[in-house]
Amino acid sequence: MAWDAMPSHTLSHSVLAKPGVSAFFRGPEQGQTGQVGGTEQNKNMSESNSINLADFKLHDTDTGSADYQVALMTQRIVHLTAHLALHKKDTSSRRGLLKLVAQRRKLLDYVRANSEERYQKLLQGLNLRK
Repeated sequence: MAWDAMPSHTLSHSVLAKPGVSAFFRGPEQGQTGQVGGTEQNKNMSESNSINLADFKLHDTDTGSADYQVALMTQRIVHLTAHLALHKKDTSSRRGLLKLVAQRRKLLDYVRANSEERYQKLLQGLNLRK
């Protein structure tokens, strides 16, 4: 059967079967190498980090307190730091990381100005100061 006479659904399967096919023709379930399946680095953020966000809630439905936000940002910072260890040239993620660190610093300054004991609890709970 000629290439131009093949139906489009048959064309994509025959192209995928050829060795050395570019990433453009790979299916969404295939990664960069063309292998099906995930890797360790594709874990969900909440599975890979050991920060328990529930410890920093002031009440059961708390999602907006500075303590909770600092814990959430710390979790994202740890995730991005691990990502950047693998992808050194990812400048967009590096910029996002720097913005997150600056925002967390501002929130920590706010907590420190309002309650020194909450600030110390955050530092110890998140292991931010050595």
